[in-house]
Amino acid sequence: YDYLSDDDDRRSIDSSTSDDSVPEHPYVPLVTDEESWANKCRKMEQRFKIVYAQKGYLEELVRLRESQLTNVETENKELNARLVELEEQSQQEKRELEA
Repeated sequence: YDYLSDDDDRRSIDSSTSDDSVPEHPYVPLVTDEESWANKCRKMEQRFKIVYAQKGYLEELVRLRESQLTNVETENKELNARLVELEEQSQQEKRELEA
């Protein structure tokens, strides 16, 4: 994804507003004209789309992991029940052999 960081934004604004004939002021406008507003808006929209896509991906990943967890928990219960059954069967066979 090709987008500028906030630092890049500040540098580009600083470089576009720096003029040697203009004295330094403590307040430098964040956006200087309509085109800058449009560029800033496009960048924010692009960032929003990227973050929104990442959010969708992460939500799908969470759904997948929850599904996998449910399946593993079910399998674990089945295996534990089978283990108990085999232990009981083993104890029964042991008692029969000792008798």
